[in-house]
Amino acid sequence: MNVGDTAKVTQGSHSIYVKAFDNTPPTVSISSPSHGAVLSGSVNITANASDNVAILSVSFFRDGVFLGESSTSPYTYSWDTRCCGGTFHLSTSALDTSYNQ
Repeated sequence: MNVGDTAKVTQGSHSIYVKAFDNTPPTVSISSPSHGAVLSGSVNITANASDNVAILSVSFFRDGVFLGESSTSPYTYSWDTRCCGGTFHLSTSALDTSYNQ
């Protein structure tokens, strides 16, 4: 029976089952390159991620644009910096096996 069901419940004892979902988001941070680093050529972006269940994947972004992802530790993405010049903001996000982000 779901919330909103209109079925009648009979008199007597009933069992109710409840399932709790883990909603603890994973933590993730870029470990390389360091903040303010000058980059050229192909560069590995490496992230550390942890969670109370398990990490499913880590996504990598440049100025909010998706670059790629890694599903195995160490979480690394190889970025070719020759695509563009200038100053960029690199970021990551992690997804755990409970689909928390």
